[in-house]
Amino acid sequence: MTTVYLIRHSKALKVNNDLNKDELQIQNEKNCLSIEGEELAKNKMNNKELENIDILYSSNYVRAIQTAKYLADKNNLEINVISDLGERKFGFSSWDEKPTDFEMKQFLDENYKFGKEKAKKK
Repeated sequence: MTTVYLIRHSKALKVNNDLNKDELQIQNEKNCLSIEGEELAKNKMNNKELENIDILYSSNYVRAIQTAKYLADKNNLEINVISDLGERKFGFSSWDEKPTDFEMKQFLDENYKFGKEKAKKK
């Protein structure tokens, strides 16, 4: 029997990206864990159920890799990074364009597309 565990990254560091010239997608991928997030990840990965893992995959997001490293270390594994495991693309190019209810809309509707909403506003 194969058991698959899906683990969300730990708490991310809140940063001000106003001066960052990277695209929003790149900013999101580069966001790292907070100190609290590092501690939470380290503690949660000590769960006895997460022993004897055979293979480990992570998205290419820095915070996901930072979370996975504790499982990798504990189980003496390499982290296999797969960019297709990342989050879906935002669909907007600046934080100013982000609707206030964006997170809830995309959480509740897997087909939600920012572009459709943007077109309706015009």
